[in-house]
Amino acid sequence: MGIVTTQPSTRRLSPDARRRQIIDTARRLISERGDAGISTADVAKAAGVTRALVHHYFRGIDEVLDAVTQELLASVDPLTLTAATGVPVQERVPHNVAAFLDMVEANRSVWLAALAADTGPSSARSRLASVREAVIEDTVVNNADTITDTPWARLCLTGYVAFA
Repeated sequence: MGIVTTQPSTRRLSPDARRRQIIDTARRLISERGDAGISTADVAKAAGVTRALVHHYFRGIDEVLDAVTQELLASVDPLTLTAATGVPVQERVPHNVAAFLDMVEANRSVWLAALAADTGPSSARSRLASVREAVIEDTVVNNADTITDTPWARLCLTGYVAFA
């Protein structure tokens, strides 16, 4: 009888590709279950890798979820969410609202999971707060000619973001 070898269930990937696989898997799980309901073991199983490999790239589930959040933020180009400052307000507002809602729809599952996490653990609320603050900050900066940066303006924008 010859020696029977089995092929590993995962193929060898570059470190960047493996990290990408883990983040993509976590993003999918977030969209299915919300970020409060997943662990590194869940991510590892869904990605077809060991939990130790997930921990090789990330210290824990919070770091995995932070990477997903950071990618969501990085995928949003603030300038696409805001028409140029030279555009009249009557045209800019509809453009900005449509662009923001398009961004939310493009990231619908992660966005909804992030909103659901607002009642979850403090780390999940912290991730949501960072996304919310980034959107509000970009809106204030990109509309500085029409929005005065006051606590009232930020409160109104917080409501707008929450409404999405």
